[in-house]
Amino acid sequence: LQFLYLIGNGCPPPSRPSPAAPPPRPHAEPLPLLLLFLFPPLPHTISMNLDQVMSHVPPNARDRNVLRLHVEKLLADSKGALVPSWEGEVVCKGTIPTIHQGKRYHTPVCFRIGQDYPAVPPNVSVVPQETMLPYTKAKGYIITMNGQLTVPYQQSWHANCNLATLVTEMQRLFQIEPPLYAVPAGYRQTHGLRQSRPPYGPVDPNVMSRVQRILEAEVFPSGGYADRVRVEGDIAETIMKYPSLGVLKAATEGGAKVAVLEGTVPTRYKNNVYNIPVQIVVPRLFPQPLKDGIPAPRVTPTPDMRIKPQHRHVDTRGMVYCEYLNQWQMHSVLHEAVAQVIQVFEGDPPVYAVAQPRPQPAAQPARPAQPAAQPAAAAAGNRSAKDALLAKLSGDLKVTELPEDDDSEDKACVVCQTNQKDCLCLPCKHVCLCAECLKQVVGTSMKCPMCRVDLSDAIVNIFN
Repeated sequence: LQFLYLIGNGCPPPSRPSPAAPPPRPHAEPLPLLLLFLFPPLPHTISMNLDQVMSHVPPNARDRNVLRLHVEKLLADSKGALVPSWEGEVVCKGTIPTIHQGKRYHTPVCFRIGQDYPAVPPNVSVVPQETMLPYTKAKGYIITMNGQLTVPYQQSWHANCNLATLVTEMQRLFQIEPPLYAVPAGYRQTHGLRQSRPPYGPVDPNVMSRVQRILEAEVFPSGGYADRVRVEGDIAETIMKYPSLGVLKAATEGGAKVAVLEGTVPTRYKNNVYNIPVQIVVPRLFPQPLKDGIPAPRVTPTPDMRIKPQHRHVDTRGMVYCEYLNQWQMHSVLHEAVAQVIQVFEGDPPVYAVAQPRPQPAAQPARPAQPAAQPAAAAAGNRSAKDALLAKLSGDLKVTELPEDDDSEDKACVVCQTNQKDCLCLPCKHVCLCAECLKQVVGTSMKCPMCRVDLSDAIVNIFN
């Protein structure tokens, strides 16, 4: 290539000197060209691609200049072996050279750098081809069957770390033990190996599109989640099986955005069904069997609940521990973890209700005749929904207590389990509260105890 480059620029090719004659004097012009060949700048095409990629980085990124500088250094050191792209974050895919036992290999890798870089380390994975398998027994670093890679340099990451040093550390570790080994063609199909988990069951397209829309808008742009298809499928499948866990939102964990499922899980205890409020954090390294990869369910009691002390599976903070989470593997799935959490709660509920004193209504004097009632909207004016509901519940409320021999779960209020449920929550249309408990809920959480949806209105004493 150097020879053709010099010829194209009008420089004569170097002639082989004869043994008798002294070597010819080198041409004076090719020296800077040779230096340019040995130390090339970033190729124009790659620089142009990087400009296009960096144009997608949001303005509120932590440090765009440092991000571009480190990515540019990574691409220059790779000499074209890594190619940048934008997939909701800066992604560099390609190969890095690895020397093992005197032989040179090209290891396929993928770097995902989020907008919180350099405060948050990049997500690194190897990309095994059809005739490759990850060497999960390697010492000195962690690699999963899905190719997710974790090296000590990432675990001790701080704001002064950079991508070039990370690649150097990876090459040093790969020189001792390569991350991949070769297998014959068709080995995966013959031995029934899978990337991360069994195929998904049928998922409602509407649920999947809603999950993808929320994740792509609020979670994925900040980085994390190397296997995003797996994250979307697990969350959508869990919502399909447990619709009461249908509140999906983003939360900040370790400087990066993660997906969080909120809602309730139905728990049957002594022939009654209770809805335990929970929150499930899907960490950024999901589904790896690491501390930051295992789902973290937590009980979130309402103001009229308390966590049971000295519970076998729930600590004082509400964190849930069970055998399925302790033995989490790459092929474990989120909805199975929720199923075992429910099984644990059915054996021993993690919360109990706090008895609230019932206020005695004071005798009110006779009121003079009032003019015709105005519409509710005009009477409420600009007051909030909470003030309007409190005004509605300020008068005398009729409460029907259940007979002692009536243990029907269809009639009892889900909060006190004593009075008959007689109030319709709006907009969710759940009939689940008595009038007294509705007043307590309006004064505290303003959420339906069945689905945790914010209340906008309620109809009292619908059966009377």
